[in-house]
Order: sequence, then structure tokens, then C-alpha cells
Amino acid sequence: VGAAGAIAFAASDEKAARVARDLAGALGKEAVRLCDRPGLVVFRTLAQLANCAGDAARDRIGEADEIDAAMRYGVNYPFCPLAWARDFGEDRLAAALAAIADATGDDIYRPSEWFLSGGAPS
Repeated sequence: VGAAGAIAFAASDEKAARVARDLAGALGKEAVRLCDRPGLVVFRTLAQLANCAGDAARDRIGEADEIDAAMRYGVNYPFCPLAWARDFGEDRLAAALAAIADATGDDIYRPSEWFLSGGAPS
């Protein structure tokens, strides 16, 4: 928080937005309100990383554990996206991605066939 010049927040109503702006102001930061979209920024990002890793596994770019290792150690992500998807629940992830795709009309959120087939190549 010390180095950031702004704090991003999403709020479903003006009362919550006012609280977030007051908190940011008390910390000497600018408040940046994000649109209240399905999944918000963090979940959509994590879900997309896992979804792309699922596509790589589906396309047999590598085995699931190899893809996770490449993302963690080669790209320096702090977690393994396919392991995260397993922990989150692949069915839950696929359902969440489908809901985001339906709500936004953006097909980039359509779940990978890897997750729709239970984590096995199609």
C-alpha cells in the first residue's frame, strides 16, 4: 500500500463507494472505482490463466504438471494455474467462466474443453 498511488475498488452501491473513497483518502491515495462486473478483476485474471493452461494441456503442449511448472518457475507466477483450478474445483471454474461469458457476451471467458471434459484431453 505504501508505494501505490491509488487503490482500486468495486462497490455495488454509493454507500460502499463512499466508504472506499474515504478509506483511500485517509491513506493518502486516489480511489479508482472499477465497474462491478462478474468475477471482478482478480478472479477473471486467475480464471483466464487457468483456462489458458487448460487449453495448453488440451492441445498437448505439455502434461498438466509440466505446464504448471513452466508457469510457476518459467514465468514466475506465484501459483500453478492448473493446481489452482483443481483446488478451486474444475466444475466450479467451468461454471463460473461460462457465467462470466454469458453475462459479458465475451467468448474469451468460455471454459476450456480441458475443464469441460474433467481435466482429460478431448
